[in-house]
Amino acid sequence: MKKTTLCLAFLCLGTSLLAQKGTKEVYSATATGFAVSPKLTDIEYENNEVSNKKHYIVPNKLRRNKAVNPNALPNGMDPALQKNYNTHTM
Repeated sequence: MKKTTLCLAFLCLGTSLLAQKGTKEVYSATATGFAVSPKLTDIEYENNEVSNKKHYIVPNKLRRNKAVNPNALPNGMDPALQKNYNTHTM
């Protein structure tokens, strides 16, 4: 067990050290232009609202079952109750 753990640790360490090899290339970004955006008060408001369009109403097809017991109480023992605690075998 110790050999497996030690081998796995060296394998992870070796792959992480090899993954750190990089190039010495330097990437730089240059701006193509500088502009100031207009003030929000200067931007014209566009009204894209359609006035005569009716909204689609999704029908509610999730009906309740008519055979629902209004007095839904458990009858007898609870089927999810654990009767044997800590008796598993490996």
